[in-house]
Amino acid sequence: MSTREDVFEIFSKLTGIDMDSLSETTVIADVVEDSLKYFELFLELERGLNRKLTFEQVVAISTLGDAVTFVEREQHATSQEK
Repeated sequence: MSTREDVFEIFSKLTGIDMDSLSETTVIADVVEDSLKYFELFLELERGLNRKLTFEQVVAISTLGDAVTFVEREQHATSQEK
């Protein structure tokens, strides 16, 4: 599965929104009304990356496209460290 599919699947499962209804421009805060779900989304991203996210990183992610880009960048950085 691609990073995009992974992020969209996590988001879909947490929110109950069909993956086909999501896009890179979906604003996370607009569709996640429950702050617990918002928190869970970022916990899942942390688990997938196997690293803690800083507050600055979390607030910089406002759309699903931002989340995909962030995960791809972090995965690339992690692979470069090895």
